[in-house]
Amino acid sequence: MGIIKLICDRKEERVRQGRKVTAVDGRYFKLAENLLYGELEVALDKDTEECLRLGNACGALSVTALGGNSAFPARKYLDDFLSAE
Repeated sequence: MGIIKLICDRKEERVRQGRKVTAVDGRYFKLAENLLYGELEVALDKDTEECLRLGNACGALSVTALGGNSAFPARKYLDDFLSAE
């Protein structure tokens, strides 16, 4: 996660300065993203598509209340949200 944040921060800074975002940044971001998905697949025993589905649902639910961690969904809310699709 740290490398993804670092790359995003670097990209935002370059854009703020009016500079181009380089292909190297994009390549490292994609590599970090693939590593993260691989780790999630192993940790959750899920495939990439399911990891993306769970992550998107967590993101959607986490912005429904004020506060950072206080808005993060419990597994029950996540399962209810996903079953309503």
